Parts: sequence; structure tokens; C-alpha cells
Amino acid sequence: MTTMMGSLARKGAIAICAIAALTAMSESASARWHGGCWGCGAFAAGAIHELLIRLEAAGPASEGAADKARQHFNRAVALSKGRRVGPYVSLAEAVALPEEDRAEFIRLLEQALSIDPAAAPGDRVANLVAQQRARDLLDHVDDLFVIGSSGGAASRRRQP
Repeated sequence: MTTMMGSLARKGAIAICAIAALTAMSESASARWHGGCWGCGAFAAGAIHELLIRLEAAGPASEGAADKARQHFNRAVALSKGRRVGPYVSLAEAVALPEEDRAEFIRLLEQALSIDPAAAPGDRVANLVAQQRARDLLDHVDDLFVIGSSGGAASRRRQP
């Protein structure tokens, strides 16, 4: 059983590396393709960077992973002109929650809810879905964070 678990872990690590390589290639291609990605416009709107927010945070724990995720967040927001909800929800879940930063978590989700889904008609459905996720997360924020006993200001992620 241990051998099988080790094999699955290796395959998972390989899959994450392959996804990261593919997204990096896509990012490079989209940087050269100023008119969008073969007519879809998704790369131009920062979709690759939105994916990379989660990949950076989900990869092997390394120094600076959160900073790299934040860089991708900033790029995704810039490329989408702030009209995509996903980057805000992704950064909240992938970085603010694991860092136990309740204030940033709430701020990001509130920003996500302030975006008009109709502002980017091609992203309307994705924005509505991401906003529903933001509402659900805000509804359960007290389950995700608890006030620390020392000083009253520290927040810690509740352990299952």
C-alpha cells in the first residue's frame, strides 16, 4: 500500500509540473499574441494568470510561492482590467486562507462581489459562478477562521 501511495504522489507531482509547464508555454505564446488567443481572448483577459495563482500556491511549499501567486493575481487583474471575479476568489482561497489572513480573505471576497458580472459579457457566467463561491465562503468565514485566544486579534484556521 505504501508503494502505491508513493507512486500516486509521484504521479501527482509530475502532473502539477506538466500543468505548470503547459501554462507557462501558453503564457509565453499569449504574450506574443497581442490580439488574444486564437480569437477567444481568454489569455488576453488573464485566464492563464488566474490558473497560475492556484498552481503556485498548490505546488510544493517553497519560499516565495505566495509572492509568485500574488504576482499572477496582479497580472490577471491588470489584463482583465479588473472585470474578472476569479482572481480575487483564487487568491483568497489559495493564499489568504492558508496564511490565516482573515482580513485579506474578506477584503478579496468583497472585492469579487463588487465586480459587475455584465462588465465583461464573455466572462459573465464565470463571474456569476465565482461570485456565488465568494458568497459561500463569506457565509462560512467563521468556520474557516477563529479568533485566537491570545490578544484577540490573531486568527487561526480551524483544524478539522
